[in-house]
Amino acid sequence: MTKQHKIITIALSILGVGGFGLGIYQIYSNVYGPFRSPIKSVTEISTESKVASLDYILSLQKKDGDSDGLSDYEELYTYGTSPYLKDTDADGLDDKTELEQGTDPLCHQYKDCTGLNIEKPIEGGLEETVPNYPEIQTLPTVGTPGIPSDPTNMSAENIRAILKENGMSQDKLGNLTDQDLLDAWQEVVSQTQGQP
Repeated sequence: MTKQHKIITIALSILGVGGFGLGIYQIYSNVYGPFRSPIKSVTEISTESKVASLDYILSLQKKDGDSDGLSDYEELYTYGTSPYLKDTDADGLDDKTELEQGTDPLCHQYKDCTGLNIEKPIEGGLEETVPNYPEIQTLPTVGTPGIPSDPTNMSAENIRAILKENGMSQDKLGNLTDQDLLDAWQEVVSQTQGQP
C-alpha cells in the first residue's frame, strides 16, 4: 500500500467514525432532547392559557373585521352576527344600522323570523307570500256536521271548510293544494295533541 492509499484510508476511517458518532448523537438528541426542556407546571400552563385568552378577547374588542361599526367581540359574543359580513342577513342594511333602528340584524327585513308567518310587503309593490293560516285554537269536536269523529282522518275538503269558517278567503284557499292542506292539518293535529 502506498503512502497516498494509507492517507486516504485513514481519512475515510476518521470520516466514518465521525459520521457514526454524529448519528449516535442525533438519535440521542431526538430521544432525550424533549425531556431536557424545562417542564412547566399546571399553574404556569393555566396562567399562560388565561393570558392568551385575554389577549384574544382584547384583540377582538379592538378589531372590526367587516367595518360595520361593531367590534368583532360584540358581533360574536353580544349580537351573534358575523364578524366577516358587514350585513349579516344580506338585506342591504349593515348590522350596526339595524341595531340602531331596533331591527334584527340576523333577520332579513322582508322575512318573518318570528315563526308567525306574516306577509310583509317588498319594495316595488310585490308581496312575498308566506302562508298565513288562521289560528285554530281547538280541533273540531265530535258531532260537528260533516267532520269525522277522528281529527287525524280529515279530508282536504273538510279542512277547506274549517279554514273558510275561521276566516280564510276563498282566493287563498284556491292557491293551496290538497297536499298542502293535509300536511298543515297534520302539523296542527300533532301540536294540539301534544298540548296538556
